[in-house]
Amino acid sequence: MPVSRLLRSRVLSDLALAATFVSGLLFFGGCDASGGLLSSPPRGLEYGIEHPRLAPGDSTALRLTNNRSSPVGYNLACSRAERKTSDGWVDANVRRFEACAQYLAVLKSGRTAAIQVRIDSTAEEGVYRFEARVELDSAPRSVFTDPFRVEQG
Repeated sequence: MPVSRLLRSRVLSDLALAATFVSGLLFFGGCDASGGLLSSPPRGLEYGIEHPRLAPGDSTALRLTNNRSSPVGYNLACSRAERKTSDGWVDANVRRFEACAQYLAVLKSGRTAAIQVRIDSTAEEGVYRFEARVELDSAPRSVFTDPFRVEQG
């Protein structure tokens, strides 16, 4: 087989592998369809926490406000916490969970949704944030609260 044909075959193989990798990132949540990182805040969507300082056992509200022109799918009941470490953000089990139904509600333009969450009484001191999954224009996204502190009262 001529060398040029082998090189062409190798290039096509490499392109197919690269396309598979990019498709995997899109499917498994590395990037959204527009190419932005999922952690980048979507325009017109605000996700926040009521109190920036909490003690173990405290309750606070998480609020999602839709200032977009289109509705947003959301489920604040399944919000999860992350703790800041020297390696970055890692899963943290600081929230005392009640039931978490796997459904999406619809938040219309100009509306706010809220949920009360309780920080577990065994939560370690540190810096945390909450993540919620939302659906914007049929694409899943993650939104994050600003960081907050958990400190002994």
